This record gives sequence, structure tokens and C-alpha cells, in this order.
Amino acid sequence: MAASATGNLSPDLLAKRENLLRVLGSLGRVAVAFSGGIDSTVVAKAAFLTLGDGAVAVTADSASVPRAELDDARRLADQIGIRHRIIQTEEFGDPDYIRNDGTRCYYCKSELYGRIETLLPELGVNVICSGANLDDRGDYRPGLKAAAEHAVRHPLQEAGSAPWLAPGICRPGTSRLPPVSPVAWRPALKSRTNARNGSRKPKSICARSATANAG
Repeated sequence: MAASATGNLSPDLLAKRENLLRVLGSLGRVAVAFSGGIDSTVVAKAAFLTLGDGAVAVTADSASVPRAELDDARRLADQIGIRHRIIQTEEFGDPDYIRNDGTRCYYCKSELYGRIETLLPELGVNVICSGANLDDRGDYRPGLKAAAEHAVRHPLQEAGSAPWLAPGICRPGTSRLPPVSPVAWRPALKSRTNARNGSRKPKSICARSATANAG
């Protein structure tokens, strides 16, 4: 890799960047579950750098998705240059999702991954990728169970990347990561509840207080 493309990355960060590109390259053609948050944006950018038209970003649209977040996803996909598909999901039609207990994220992700799975032939890809990173292994994430059931790959985990390393992975030269909003490390508040006291009020159990500046 040319020096102009690697900038002043530390050896550790450069190795993780190369690992991420290698992991994605080994998958062939991928659909990235793309929320527009910083982790899925890094995976989408790396997938596009590695696979070009062999990568597509897929964003869910439903009553639970704020319009501003959908607009962010469109803007970021356009800046990356990756193919982008917005699909309708129907998690609110699932009584288990509506029940709003501590497993709600499982049903939300099951709906998303199931919808993407049915579209794989049409999209011309064979693997679904998520933006899950190493830190997510230590959190309570029912969505990871759903991912396993749909054979979803987690390139950031496989490359050994934690979230604070993610912004630098695709930064150098022409591989610079597009700007991500300051709330890009947002928890899925729609699917977090205080299971201990049974409250139906959304409560993040994995909120990150850091402000992301990936520009």
C-alpha cells in the first residue's frame, strides 16, 4: 500500500485496517446492515474500498426509525459511493417486539436480517455483515443471537477492532471516512429497556458517552 494511502497511522491501527480489508475481501460479495452509525459506516466504507460494486449497504426503514437517521444513512452511503438499498421492516407487527422486554433487540434484528437474507440473490451478494465490534461482545446484545441464526459476519470483530479504533481504519488519503454525526455512536434506544424493574421506558444498557469525530 502506498504511503499516501496510509498517512500517519500507528502500526497497530494500520494492521487493524489491513485486517478489516482482508476479512471483507475474503467474503466475496456482501450486504452491510447499515444504520449510518459509525461502526456500520466504517464497515460499509471498507467493503466499498475492497469490493466496489460487490458491496451494498442495506438500511431498514420502519416506524421505529427517525427520519433524521434515515437521511444520515442516505447521505453517508452517497459520500462513500456504495450501492444503497432501503428496505421496509415490520418489527411492529411482531408481538414479541411490542412486548418491549429485554429481548426486544433480538426480534428487531431477526426481522432485519431475515429481510436482507431474502434479498441476497436480488442484491447479487451472498453474505450479510454487521457493524458489531469487539466491545459488543462484553455487552448484553440479544441482536448477536439473531445475527448468529442468520450467519451474519462481524468484520470489525474478526479484524480485532474496538470502536475507538474504527474512525482511523478508513481515514487515510482517498480512503478517508466520510464525516459522521456527533451522535453516531447511538445505542438502539428503541430496543433497550430496564428489564430489572419492568419499565417500558427505553433505557440504554450500552450507551456510549464519547463524541465521535470521524472527519
